Order: sequence, then C-alpha cells, then structure tokens
Amino acid sequence: MTLPYRLVSSRAMKEYKDQSGNLVREFDYQDWRSGEPFGKHGPGKQLIENLDTGEVYYEYVPGEHFRIIRKEQKRIYEQQVGVEYHDMRKIFFKHLEKSQDQEIFINNEVEKIEFLLLRDKGKNTKFKFAVTKLSWCRKLYQELIVNNNRKYHFITPDGAPSEYRYYIEVEALAQYLGWLRSLPKQTHFDFMQDMEEEGKIPDLQGKHDYHLNRWNNFQRYGFKLVADTEYERRNAQRRKVLSELIEEKQKEELRESEVPTKLGQTKPNFSSELSEIRNSENQFWKGIPMGTVLRHFEIMTITPSKNGKPFLSVEQLISFLKKGFLNDSAQPMQKINCITGEKGFVIKRFYEFYDLATSQFSHPQRKENFIKMFTDCFDNWEPKSIEPFFKPNKTKNNW
Repeated sequence: MTLPYRLVSSRAMKEYKDQSGNLVREFDYQDWRSGEPFGKHGPGKQLIENLDTGEVYYEYVPGEHFRIIRKEQKRIYEQQVGVEYHDMRKIFFKHLEKSQDQEIFINNEVEKIEFLLLRDKGKNTKFKFAVTKLSWCRKLYQELIVNNNRKYHFITPDGAPSEYRYYIEVEALAQYLGWLRSLPKQTHFDFMQDMEEEGKIPDLQGKHDYHLNRWNNFQRYGFKLVADTEYERRNAQRRKVLSELIEEKQKEELRESEVPTKLGQTKPNFSSELSEIRNSENQFWKGIPMGTVLRHFEIMTITPSKNGKPFLSVEQLISFLKKGFLNDSAQPMQKINCITGEKGFVIKRFYEFYDLATSQFSHPQRKENFIKMFTDCFDNWEPKSIEPFFKPNKTKNNW
C-alpha cells in the first residue's frame, strides 16, 4: 500500500536504487536529530508517495535506528506532557487560593475537565469551549487514553510541532483530571500550594531535599492537615520523580554513547584508525569507497545479539576491514558474536553488501567472491553453510 506523505527529505544519509531500479532513501538516528522528517510507519522499507510532486520512492529506516528514535521521541513527548501538567496544577492553586469554597471549586474543575474530554457528557451551557477544541479533545482522549493508542512519530528533537499541540494538552488534561479526582473533598491546601512554588528551589537536588525537609518538619512540629494521607502520598511521588530526574541528569553525558553515531565519535580511541581506513583505497573492489564499506558494517558494532553484546566490537570491525578490504594479511580471523538462530541474520548483512556492490557500484555478480571474503575473515563459517542464506528475503528481521 502506498502511504500518502507530504513531507519529503531535502537530504538523506543514503540514496540509491535497489535491484528493481526503485529509488530508496535510507534514514538513521542522526538524520532525525538533524530535523529530517520520517513517515508514520514502523521500521523497514515502505513505499512513499509525495502528494505535492507525485514522486514515488521507498523510505527505509533500519530497525535499531527506528527503535532508538522512537525511544527518544517518547521521552520528549512525556517530558512535554509533564511540563503542561505542572502548569495546569500551578494555575489550579492560584485559583484555589482565591476561591471562597474549595470543595465547590474542585468539583467545578472536575466537571469542566470531564466535559472537555468525555463524549458522554454531551452539552453543557455552563462551560464555554470552541467547538473545534471540544471535538479534538474528546476524539484524542478516546484514542490516546481510552484506547491507549499513543503516537510519537510527529515528535522532533525540539518537541511537538504546533499543529499537534492537542496531543500534549489532552495527555496532560487526563493526568490533571486523575489528580483532581484523587483529591479529598475537604482539604486545606496552604502547605501544598507552598510546595508547588518551584521557582523557590534552585536545582533538582535542592527540590528533593526541600520537599523532604518540609514534610519532616510538618510531622515533627505537629502541623495538622486534613489531607495528611493524600499529602504524604503525593510527597512520596514527588520525591520519587525528582530522584529519577537527578539520576537522569547524572546519566545525560552517557546518553550519546547509547545511540548509533559515527564510530569515531562513539569510540574516540579508534578515531584515527577509522579515519585512516575511511580514506584508504578499497583493494577488494576499488569502485566502492571505504567510507561506504565502513557505514555498511559499523552497524554490527551497535546492534546487540540476543545475548546482549554487539555482533562485533569496534576492534574486531577494524581488523575485519583491514583484512578483507585492505589486504592486510597480518590481521587475525575474527569471531562474530552470535547465538543459535542468528546465523541467517548475520549473513543477511553481508548479502546486503553484495547487493549494494552489484546494484550501485557495478561489481560483477559473483557471490563466491563475497562468501570467500567472509570465510577468510571470520572463523567457524563454511561456504556450504553460508550459500543457502546468501539470498534475498531469507530472514524477516532487518538490520
């Protein structure tokens, strides 16, 4: 099925034609970080039709890149929802302070948000909302919250575009409604409101200590709160969230090492060797730049086997490239880290290189040359065990 998609990338990490002559644009994590648009579909190859120009092409996103992109999109999405939800509660406390009857105010607030989100609330002249907003909010609440069918494809590194603002708002409203419903009917909020004044607390660790000390002081000096149980529960939740934020902040510098980037960036100790390899002449087939070879096989140092370790270490990749493509016979044979059931998946990456070489770089269609290079560089592999898998579509999993 052809997917309608109005956005088309101005640049792609790779652009080539497959064996059938179809144009393929391949995107990765770095393209997404640079602002390149992706389709709504999942990983792998999908047919795209540009409705503006009539151009038809295949968009391909490698599986492991797609998973990391989606993980990052989800994190940004939830972060934006959290900010929106926090702002709603700040506004709530400001209006609560001015209300003459807290119970009536809370009940009205619950009724208003329920009317905005729930279809079965029908019409209510008491609340004034634009028809468009009412329609969107109810529709998205049903889809995102009731059906649990969340979407993250529109999230960019900078967050949700303005045209998707209702997604963030509805998610936050749903959290806000759940919190409103959990409030005791008769509650004195003076101390709670004071806790919400985030601007008084300079940093995450400070917030954590401040909230903890405030609660301990309330208990120590016998301040009476009608909502003691609710207050303690919310304070515990807040401490947990802040602890997680502190931990996330400490891990921030390590985050880049968890995503596929240029190998020279992820492994700085090997940058000079990789640069040298990238600028060398390919002795296996001089028509293929070594930069292309490196980009093709570096994924094996990123993608983990089912045992949790990458198929190749960077050191093994360097040795393989020198032995297989630069005729460095002094390099030892390497062993690919894979377990039972992954042999076809490993061979697929080498077959895809053969397909790349023959379709884009005019290499003669001689599979035996590529299989020999494979067995010369890696031990425990025999040509007769490779040949049955050295074909297209022999395994469903994609690199």
